[in-house]
Amino acid sequence: MKFRLHRSGQTAAVAQGKAGFRGMSQKSARTISMVIGLAFLAAGMGMGFFLGLRPLLQAMESGSWPQVPCRIVSSEVESRRTSDGTTYRVAIRFQYTYEGRQYAGGSHGFDTTWSSRRASKQEIISQFPVGLETTCYVNPDNPEIAVLNRAVPTTAWITLPFAGIFVLLGLLFFLGSIGYLPEKWRLSFGSSHRRVTQEDQGTAELKPGAGAWGKFVGVTAVAVFWNGVVSVFLITGAISGTNGGLDWFMLAFMTPFVLIGIGLLGGVVYCGLALANPRLWITLSEARPRLGQTVQLRWRSEGALHRVQHLAVLLEGRESATYRRGTRSVTDRVLFHRQVLFETDQPLSHREGGTTLTVPTETMHSFEGGNNRIEWSLAVRGKIPRWPNVNDTYPITVRPRDPAAAPR
Repeated sequence: MKFRLHRSGQTAAVAQGKAGFRGMSQKSARTISMVIGLAFLAAGMGMGFFLGLRPLLQAMESGSWPQVPCRIVSSEVESRRTSDGTTYRVAIRFQYTYEGRQYAGGSHGFDTTWSSRRASKQEIISQFPVGLETTCYVNPDNPEIAVLNRAVPTTAWITLPFAGIFVLLGLLFFLGSIGYLPEKWRLSFGSSHRRVTQEDQGTAELKPGAGAWGKFVGVTAVAVFWNGVVSVFLITGAISGTNGGLDWFMLAFMTPFVLIGIGLLGGVVYCGLALANPRLWITLSEARPRLGQTVQLRWRSEGALHRVQHLAVLLEGRESATYRRGTRSVTDRVLFHRQVLFETDQPLSHREGGTTLTVPTETMHSFEGGNNRIEWSLAVRGKIPRWPNVNDTYPITVRPRDPAAAPR
């Protein structure tokens, strides 16, 4: 169900108490959030340990295992059918002698997972035919465990980052459900309706929602994380650990992820260049204006304003509504108000200036309640040739009309 904007003289008819996801109480939402968090934690920790951490630790521990001669007695690609199709696994057994005792068993390496890539399994099998005399590595604490290859399995490098994401999401859900996260980080569903304060704040200087440095640091962090993970996959997956050749299937699979990484690096450069953009410091005579109220807006500039060809300051109002569409959760966002407060093609002549701002009466005040939100902001837009444009947003809180001023 979508949110409707109120008309003149109306205020938000939202009841005191809780406004949660699909009408659920806050207690129910916390319980569901806790269950989801525990499920993500269990899945991430289980997957991370059995498919990532354990084979990684085994491979690291095997660095000190003694090397002994062995002979391959069986070598084949095992297969099994599941509801998702046929999967395969390398199955190699060999005979070896350790401290005067003969053993039969072992495995190719520490990767015991099944996959649909039969060709890669067959390539390994072809390197270890039956009767081959080679060497293996034996666990001195348990000589029945021996491997032909001590390398860290590719699946471990792939699994650990994804398992980490599951664990992180699980922690966010769980900690949010028990109140250990900052209020602004908590989940939107099941949250209480936040009423807009009625008190005047007075003159105040506005802060941008995401400054140039914030954007640069955020994009850089994402780019470093993404490209770091992708580079590990490329090194360990695209380059075969067996013969040093290229794994063309893995290269093709990783290509879209590499392109995304290149795009993120481009975003870092773009945000880095934007750090040199001029900035406007905006002050309102009343930082939280009411519907229908007229306030004074003043600005002063800092930086190379001469590079800006066109400058505009706008008042914008946006509505967002989250609702169910079938089995999916959908969020619609609409720009319901856009007003140009000031614009010029000669910004250098307006390093400092001011104008008036009147919040339209026939709109809705700021609102945040679970699945519906009304947000107001001042937007500064500046066009710079062959350079990132000025694109700063300053969130503001718009209060309901003064009841004393409403028509009777």
